Amino acid sequence: MRKYAYLKQPIRFNENNDDFVHKIMIEQTDNHEVCLYYYKSNDATQYSFSEVFENIEDIFQEWNEYIDENGWITTSNSTHNR
Repeated sequence: MRKYAYLKQPIRFNENNDDFVHKIMIEQTDNHEVCLYYYKSNDATQYSFSEVFENIEDIFQEWNEYIDENGWITTSNSTHNR
């Protein structure tokens, strides 16, 4: 399962540099690992950072307030590049 979302406003990823997140994507694998991918622009096809979470609910709780009016968009068979 994959879902992506655009942020209402870019969020600084790291206070020590000028990296801003514009889009995020969740991937839940068959073995129930949940990864969150961070993208530096709305049209980026390669993620810049990733993070593993215990469960998908933690991601929703942390990020839902930052997601734009389109909400989470479910996608199938899309790819992300490193």
